[in-house]
Amino acid sequence: MRVENLDASHRGKHGGTINLQRAVDISHRFASDVARAIETYRADPDRWQVKPATVRTFLSRFLPALPEVAAALEPEHLSALARDGLAALSIEAVWADLEGKSLTLPGPKPQRGNSTARTFNFLYSIHKNEPGLIPPSILRLRFGTSDVGDLYRVSPSFLLYFKQLILSLDAKEELPSTAMAVKHHSYAILALLVKNEAAVNALKAHGFDAFEKDSALLDKVMQEVRTWQSPTALESVLEQHDPVRWGRKWVLVHGHAADLTETYDLSTTLFGDMKRFGDLLSATPLKGRKPQSFKDKLTAVQRAIHDCYPYLSDQDAVALKEQGVCVFIDNNLRLLRWLSGETRVEARTFTSIKDLIEQLFPEVPRWTEISLPYRLTFDNEFSARPTYCDYGPIREISVKLYDDMAAFLEDQKQSIDQKSYNSTTVYHQFTQFKAAMMLAKESLSAEHLGLLENHGMKAFDLPGHKLQKVLWLFLQNTAKTGVLTTSTAYTYKSSVTWLLDKFGFHVVEAFPITQTKTAKHLKRLNTDDYYSAEQCREIAYHIECGLLDTETTEDFKAVLLLGRILLKTGWNLAPTLGIECDDIVRAPSALNPNGVVTVVLRKARAGYRSDGYTFSDPETNAAAMKSAVADLMMVRDTLTASLRDSLPLDNPFRNYVFLVDREGLGIERLGASAAKTLTYYLERRGSSLTFDTKKIRKGGVNHLYRQVQKDLQAYEAASKHNFKTFESHYYRIDENQSRYTLGKAVDVMGKYFTGKEIAKEIVIITEPGPDLQHTPVGECASSGNDAEVDRYNKDHKKLHTEKGAASRVCADFLSCVWCKFFRLVADPEHAWKLLSYREYLLSSMESSALEGDETDDQQFHIEILRNRVSEMLGRLDTISPGVTEQGEVLLKKRGMHPDWSFALADAPMQ
Repeated sequence: MRVENLDASHRGKHGGTINLQRAVDISHRFASDVARAIETYRADPDRWQVKPATVRTFLSRFLPALPEVAAALEPEHLSALARDGLAALSIEAVWADLEGKSLTLPGPKPQRGNSTARTFNFLYSIHKNEPGLIPPSILRLRFGTSDVGDLYRVSPSFLLYFKQLILSLDAKEELPSTAMAVKHHSYAILALLVKNEAAVNALKAHGFDAFEKDSALLDKVMQEVRTWQSPTALESVLEQHDPVRWGRKWVLVHGHAADLTETYDLSTTLFGDMKRFGDLLSATPLKGRKPQSFKDKLTAVQRAIHDCYPYLSDQDAVALKEQGVCVFIDNNLRLLRWLSGETRVEARTFTSIKDLIEQLFPEVPRWTEISLPYRLTFDNEFSARPTYCDYGPIREISVKLYDDMAAFLEDQKQSIDQKSYNSTTVYHQFTQFKAAMMLAKESLSAEHLGLLENHGMKAFDLPGHKLQKVLWLFLQNTAKTGVLTTSTAYTYKSSVTWLLDKFGFHVVEAFPITQTKTAKHLKRLNTDDYYSAEQCREIAYHIECGLLDTETTEDFKAVLLLGRILLKTGWNLAPTLGIECDDIVRAPSALNPNGVVTVVLRKARAGYRSDGYTFSDPETNAAAMKSAVADLMMVRDTLTASLRDSLPLDNPFRNYVFLVDREGLGIERLGASAAKTLTYYLERRGSSLTFDTKKIRKGGVNHLYRQVQKDLQAYEAASKHNFKTFESHYYRIDENQSRYTLGKAVDVMGKYFTGKEIAKEIVIITEPGPDLQHTPVGECASSGNDAEVDRYNKDHKKLHTEKGAASRVCADFLSCVWCKFFRLVADPEHAWKLLSYREYLLSSMESSALEGDETDDQQFHIEILRNRVSEMLGRLDTISPGVTEQGEVLLKKRGMHPDWSFALADAPMQ
């Protein structure tokens, strides 16, 4: 059979007819359909948007390839083509078989196969009279069309099934783009995979079931052919194929679903262990914690298992799959011990698996008991859980030394209630002794090590005290050479000395380590020792944001409020954590019907002295709602009340304000680690600062915090801004105030104001009233019947008796600048008084301060007073501009104000 050439104008070059004999060899029906399609095209070429020359090229490649395509077709598909002609392509399987066999024709050039496949599509679209008809290799989704022709390398049926799975997914997904994304990622992986002959054979034999029957095939996907495409897309396709086998494996924990599909794929036994762990987590009460945190524990264990799995031996890997996590505890925890020392995995991998084992197998000894057999146990005042110190290294030096220290510790535990120190002190001395001995170990001679091995602690008290002298010399040299800081070396020596004294040994006073120069050096202005104003504002900002966050748990709110209390007061961390409910006392009086609240702090480092700090009652004073006592009462009455009520009456922690519910440990006291918790919180918020209570005390940032807090309350959306936005728009303060050590000043002025809160506010009036008392520094609003006067009279009772005077007023003029009754008058004369106080009184005090004084820290205290006066003068200028300058003129012309003549009789004045 022949048809006319397509373009008569080219008959000379391309003239003649087209031979359809190869089409006739399939069937006359098929050849007739091809001829009819060509004639239809010749009648209206523009309708089909294909040029005649292109069609000639198609046919020149299509007709010679027909015998090969026909030979490769499935028999039933070839029969349908012969019987029905081009109409057989209405069956998608026949069309896909024709297209697939065409595209996979052998030959060096792919154009032959592509042209053959396109010709079938072209002829069939003419046959159906549908221009733009798409072949089976094109997938049409809601989001658009996409080619999947590479899957013909497996089989046409595999390609059609892949299309079916993607179309099913597209019908279910809400967003049109989802199915297209799954198709792109999964098809990209499959297209790479089918380049491997073994993979093609497996997929031909089993289809998508090959991924289950041949685990190596899935490993190949995950390891060899995985590109930037997400492997979860292929898993989504497999889930459509077999929802039971490939569906996502979820475990619910407190209403949150953890996806453990990776664990299930690795081992169904492991998945069962993980499900048990999830059930245990679900049975654990939330107690203020986020449900998400429990789910995260489960997924963390899954990550840990997959992290360590590649490093297991083949035998251990098989055992893990078959037996589950119990393989970690077999053979005396062989695998767990291996994992603890494996450097190729992260530390958290071991921690997660250890926690899983301890939850699933409570009968197994805890890891600390196994890994640290020679640890010493110390009582913990913050928790029923003891504190540990590993003394195994000491035992390696000398078994007898270890036995002596262990016996001494047990004796201390029995008699600690009768001691003037507590278990924390004992723990500190033991840890410092261990550190000193481990540092000196390499420097000790065989003779000295032999003494320790044979005599234990007694080696330090043998005649001649050789061991003591060697150790003292070593510690002195470490300080001199910079191996240790002077303070660290001094601490090590002090701890060893303390233990020797408790053992009843003589302590040799040799090779001293002095801190005098260090103490002087540390008194210099060191910006690393305290927080600047900006740093204070940043810490305050992050604390307030955490308190405003509705998702913050009650346990963590208590930690944030602890940080805020320390910022406001400058108190030490340990006594603040040791505040008991009974230490917060509300005490109204006749002199103050609104009442005050006194907080008692017990300071162990000050000989267990109890200091009282009095605040206005937050319930009767609106301003006091911002004070530290309001935060304390919030923690006591709201955040930890339920924890306290759940404890039995005889529980030792029941009466403490700061409590926390530790997972797996129960309710205990909030420990000093709260400062680290705040540091981690600041780090998560993107801050580079640490929460250091020593810096808070040295920097005196509490006056800054009060101002920051006011601004934060004015801007309710503060938590929605980052710190830089807050800093640039919401707050400004003089940077020089950062060294204004109000926290330290509270302690200094506490000598004058025992039992009350220091007044940080500065009250300025425009003119003195008739009811005010005149003082050398300003005006006093005291009525004469207040606690300050009573205290002053008691302190000076002997002096008043000797002089025969009965004073009704306070005369502590040097402390007026801190008193709540002090009133500053905005006029030149009172500025002159303040300047006289600063330039003459404080200068005189400074010149008489002792050099190297370590008890009163006089130089530092004088600087506090000087800065306080500077702030007052600055406030005066704000209210009455130029008044300070006028006061300085008076000071220059007339010298010291006459009111101060009683204090400095030799000062120049007129």
